[in-house]
Amino acid sequence: MGSTHYGRGRFGGTSVGPEPLRVRFADGFERPERIAFGLEAPQLAVVVVGSLLAWSLYHGPAPLAVRAPLALLIGGGSAALGWGRWQERPLLTWAWLALRFVVLPRSGGPVLLSAAPPEAGGPGAGGDGGDPGPTDGPAGAPAGAPP
Repeated sequence: MGSTHYGRGRFGGTSVGPEPLRVRFADGFERPERIAFGLEAPQLAVVVVGSLLAWSLYHGPAPLAVRAPLALLIGGGSAALGWGRWQERPLLTWAWLALRFVVLPRSGGPVLLSAAPPEAGGPGAGGDGGDPGPTDGPAGAPAGAPP
């Protein structure tokens, strides 16, 4: 049987009665499933692929002075991406977000405007705000301006 609950009732008054039953389902939607070595699928894939690449580089035909540091760098980098965490998130997630930020185009942001002062009598120069003058070029270019 549930424990007795003393507190505010549904409509603001105090209530005495059994504590409400809290049910929790194991549906797997809260967190991704850990597959092996405490890693989720993407992190495990990075560790395995990085380890295999480091092993194949270390046992390759290049001189040992080249193979060993390169294999150590790749193996250590993949281990850091797989097991490392920062701000309660895997480093692989941060790396993916940083790559998306660098590669994908962004909209909005600052716009570079010309620093040249407006021409006398031209649009934006003040005055009556009327017709900027005769044009003979495309898109309202002043007369005599190169096309």
